[in-house]
Order: sequence, then C-alpha cells, then structure tokens
Amino acid sequence: MSLLSEQERALCATTAAWLDATRALGWLGLLTGSVAGAQLLLAAEQPWISAALLLLLLAERYLALCLAFDAGVFRALAEGQIDEPGRFDQSLQQLGLRSATGRERSVESRARGAMRLSHARIAVVAMQVMLCAVLLARIGD
Repeated sequence: MSLLSEQERALCATTAAWLDATRALGWLGLLTGSVAGAQLLLAAEQPWISAALLLLLLAERYLALCLAFDAGVFRALAEGQIDEPGRFDQSLQQLGLRSATGRERSVESRARGAMRLSHARIAVVAMQVMLCAVLLARIGD
C-alpha cells in the first residue's frame, strides 16, 4: 500500500505522462545535431553555429536522460512500486547518485523540479531549431 495520498499519486502520474510526452523533442534535437555534423564535415562555413548546435545537442541529451529517469520514478511512485519518496532518496544514496542531505522533499517539490527540467529541455530544443534555421539559411546564400 502506497503511503502517498491519492492527490500525490495523481500528480506523479500526470508528471510522468508529461515527461513521456516531451520525449518527442529528442528527435528534433537529434535532427539539428545531424545537420550541424553534416555541415562541419561537408563545408566549413559558419563552424561556430555548427559547434553551438553540437554543444546544445549534448545539453539536450543530458536533459533527456534526466527526464527519462524522472519519468520512470514518477511512474513508480504513481503505481505504488515505490511507496514513499524517502525510500527513493535512500536508493539514490546507495547508488551514489545523491548525497545524504537529511532533507525530505515533497512530491510537489519534486514535480516542480521535473517541470523545470522539462522547460529547460524545451528551451534548448528551441535554441537548436533557431540556430539550425540560421545555419540552413546561410548555406543557401
């Protein structure tokens, strides 16, 4: 039996669903990175744009990894596979993924953190798309 309230479980399920939905952005990020890589290999025009796109791709992939992990955790919390966030924190400490802070975070605080990460990923992908458009426009000139 989960120690989370029904509202907390609903928040976890909704957060997991949102994070799953944002996975579609990964294809867009990879596409812009592919354009940048091709530009660097085929023509050395505007290498700073391509380099920026590749750096943004690294940031996007890191955020994608974090968000995929968070989605799984929120799903496990919603489904009762993890019965309370404190046990999850203990698991992270055992794996060396989190230092012992002794500070409990609420489910709402965790969901807000995941949403901030998803908004950061959206911003990174938006920057990738804009830079890719600039790169493609300059190639045509």
